[in-house]
Amino acid sequence: HDLAALDPEFQRLFKVQADFDDSIERSADNELAYARLIASIVAAHGLKPVDRQGAARLIEEGARLSSDREKLSIEIGRLADIVREADYWAGQAGRKTITRADVTRAIDEHIQRSDRLSDRSRETIGRGIVLVDTSGEKVGQINGLSVVEHGGFAFGRPNRITARVRMGSGRVTDIEREAKLGGALHSKGVMILWGFLAGRYAQDMPLALAASLVFEQSYGGVDGDSVEHALKPLIIGADPLDTEVLWHRMYHQTRDYGRKGSVIAAISAVDTALWDIAGKFHRLPIHKLLGGAFRERVQPYATGFYRIEGQGEAQRLADEALRHVDAGFSLMKVKLGFGVEDDIACMHAIGKALQGKPVRLMVDTNHAYGRADALRLGRALADFDLRWYEEPVVPEDLPGYVAMRQNLSMPIAGGENEHTLYGFREFLGAGCVDVAQPDIGSCGGISAGRHILALAQAHGVQVNPHVWGSAIAQAAALQFIAAVPVAHHSLFAQEPVLEYDRSSHPFRQQLITQPLQMVDGWVEVPTGPGLGVEVDRSVLEAYRV
Repeated sequence: HDLAALDPEFQRLFKVQADFDDSIERSADNELAYARLIASIVAAHGLKPVDRQGAARLIEEGARLSSDREKLSIEIGRLADIVREADYWAGQAGRKTITRADVTRAIDEHIQRSDRLSDRSRETIGRGIVLVDTSGEKVGQINGLSVVEHGGFAFGRPNRITARVRMGSGRVTDIEREAKLGGALHSKGVMILWGFLAGRYAQDMPLALAASLVFEQSYGGVDGDSVEHALKPLIIGADPLDTEVLWHRMYHQTRDYGRKGSVIAAISAVDTALWDIAGKFHRLPIHKLLGGAFRERVQPYATGFYRIEGQGEAQRLADEALRHVDAGFSLMKVKLGFGVEDDIACMHAIGKALQGKPVRLMVDTNHAYGRADALRLGRALADFDLRWYEEPVVPEDLPGYVAMRQNLSMPIAGGENEHTLYGFREFLGAGCVDVAQPDIGSCGGISAGRHILALAQAHGVQVNPHVWGSAIAQAAALQFIAAVPVAHHSLFAQEPVLEYDRSSHPFRQQLITQPLQMVDGWVEVPTGPGLGVEVDRSVLEAYRV
């Protein structure tokens, strides 16, 4: 519907529109069809047959997933996941069929893996931290139930809702909205309530009162700017030199809705700024505060090879490789992930253009493939002597990463989409990569980078940070790389390298007063205090929204 409304070409290209629902009516015929669907899932995946009671339990779960007892969810992926896990539990119990108990166990295990926030919510009520009265009466106070959804798991959380009334000019104040914690639907609900009160009691004269409405002890929402709303109150007035203390404070206070993604990226920005302040205070570059520099200059590798058309651009990418050579680069990372055959064609064209030149390549598919295609591509590129094969599979597929390492000859790299010590604990512990690539701009900042570096050293994995974006990110990565030890010591150890994006980007080329440049094949690590660079604030003003 959105495409039809926004794209005038949509109606011309797609003549027949079909709008499919994600649920069906719960009738005897549809329950029988649901049982047949379960049987088809069993047959497709070679699972144990589901007995009558097991099928009944799956139908009950289908009604629950639809949030309507009169309907059944046709979210086949979730249903298949339950059947596959139930098959596992049936096997553990030594049964030849999947029973109701196995289905229930699979559902309960999924909830147990996902209900950390629900447990925390119940704990805060049980300990008297969140107050919810369940007996007695109070004027202007009711208990409400909010629904919290996190990662596909939803649960109800009790809230005490309080209204206060006083003499005034007839206005209802939505405290959640005023504090920027309430979303659009909540604000609309309060406005509808105010419209009802005005229509019922203020038809002849204005209401001589004012009211306020609030969800008590509700502080959790991150609405918009994570730094402004979630992190600023945690660091204002603190000592900026307490980098480790403040990192843990920011992480733990946002844990219920953070841990990964944009909240950790916001923590990364604040943490990097704190390290910059510490460096300026001590009049030392950050790498000195990290324990010193293992290297004073870093070899960059050219990142580029972006697609314009998507496929059929092999010759253009080969020409680009030659331009990187002319610019002085002997390391290059090629962006792949546009179809295995096209990727192979592009690599052969680039290899032919670089034949005889002292250049080593890496490839990055940006987790575009499943295991089968990722392996097929890796095997096709075996003769290229790649420095690494980056993000061959999706970040969540840890066994897939392990399979790449076990079945391919080139080193496997990844980690730019992982966050903090806790995420890398699982990633490195599973043996996913030869080269770990935390991004200082999103993994949790320089403090988190230190945690990850120590963990990687213990696992014998080389750390080589990913970096893309602004000159600030480049400068932070350079300071960090300077302090990164090699994981495998030898007389001629392979040193970490700097990702150097060659595309045009004003925040990289204009944001600092002295842009970082490659000279004679190397980039010098800045030795000025902090990050060693200064922001050109006129550029910030030029791009301010």
